[in-house]
Amino acid sequence: MEIQFNITTHDKFVEAVKNPDKYPELLVRVSGYTAYFKDLNPQMQKEIIDRTEYLLSTGKMIPFEPFLLHER
Repeated sequence: MEIQFNITTHDKFVEAVKNPDKYPELLVRVSGYTAYFKDLNPQMQKEIIDRTEYLLSTGKMIPFEPFLLHER
């Protein structure tokens, strides 16, 4: 089992898809390597956005609707 942490919010990832120039240095862990979120293909961005988010204070999952891919 492998756990990869991305310490940011779901909303920030969604905003980074809509406005990548506002988040040029947003880094994410992807399968053992680090990448700039803006450089990932749309399908990989969706994969990261759809990952589960947890509240650190309670350890409980935060439910979100699946992110819809749109053509750029």
